[in-house]
Amino acid sequence: MPDGTPARRSRRRKAALAILTVCLTFAILGCGVVAGDVYLHHRLARQQGYNIWGYRGSVAGRKKPRELRVTVLGDSTAWGYGVGPDETIPVYLERGLRARGDRPTSVVNLAYNNEGAYSLRFTVADYQYLDYDIACFYQGYSDVPGRDMAVFRHESAIFRLTGYLPILPIAFREKASQLLYGGVHGVYAGPKTVFTPNLGERTLGSALNTAAQIAQSLDRQFGARLPDRRAVDPLTGCQEPWGAYCHDVLDAIDVVLRAGRRALLVTQPYLSGSGRDRHIDQQAALSAALRTRYGDNPRVAYVNLGTALDLADATLSPDGDHLWPRGNAIIAAQLVGPVLRLAAVP
Repeated sequence: MPDGTPARRSRRRKAALAILTVCLTFAILGCGVVAGDVYLHHRLARQQGYNIWGYRGSVAGRKKPRELRVTVLGDSTAWGYGVGPDETIPVYLERGLRARGDRPTSVVNLAYNNEGAYSLRFTVADYQYLDYDIACFYQGYSDVPGRDMAVFRHESAIFRLTGYLPILPIAFREKASQLLYGGVHGVYAGPKTVFTPNLGERTLGSALNTAAQIAQSLDRQFGARLPDRRAVDPLTGCQEPWGAYCHDVLDAIDVVLRAGRRALLVTQPYLSGSGRDRHIDQQAALSAALRTRYGDNPRVAYVNLGTALDLADATLSPDGDHLWPRGNAIIAAQLVGPVLRLAAVP
């Protein structure tokens, strides 16, 4: 049949219509996924712990004239695991700074659960756009057993490309965990048994787990060609076994200083259990490395809160690691002075 006949034109129109239908379907599905993710961010902000840009609390607006902006980085103790978003160290610190300072002040919580010192340099670089003045590193616990190389946000190619951190995968995983195991199993900090799920609930949980795996698989495919900025640098300058840990911290400080900002290093309260001696040794090695690398550099400050409170006190800590709101308030109060002194450094 020659080209251009009504039958040939009809087949072409049908093929074009089919292609257009497929494209529109994917576009609609994509818009639906984005809309659903934004909705979940709004609905689950308090429970899940991060906003659309990947950090806990409200989205920080444009920096005001003369505003002092501080970021707090670290693990679950800085993030505030087990307490509400208004009961964390960064929130109490912001209140204390506003009470004593004479300029607008904001404190942004960039910490995240189960992240160690290795993640710090990526986080300070990822959030340069916040135009922060001081990066406050409140960390150490996650690296006491060994080097923690988790960089949670960089597991998302979408975040690495756009700065937007989807919440659908972790929301699905949390719900699946509740249905499969009766608690949050491995999503944040291990299993917490609440009830025994029935067969129907386990089936739904498996389906949600599959959905989360598909979402993460698509994200990995989307980001297969994106550069991974997590290359391990050669280890330098700190007494073993803490060479890698110290190097990770120093590398993050260097990122901050190169951007013309200031860094405050904080030793957390010393652990009360079997890890106490290792924690003390770790922080002593870090303190020595700081002196060696930065000497009297006024833009780098260090404060040791190892004895600021007793983590064995059940009224301050539920587990010898994380803090109740009262404990967070005590730590924040200890940080107000060092932050203000560092802020006065030109």
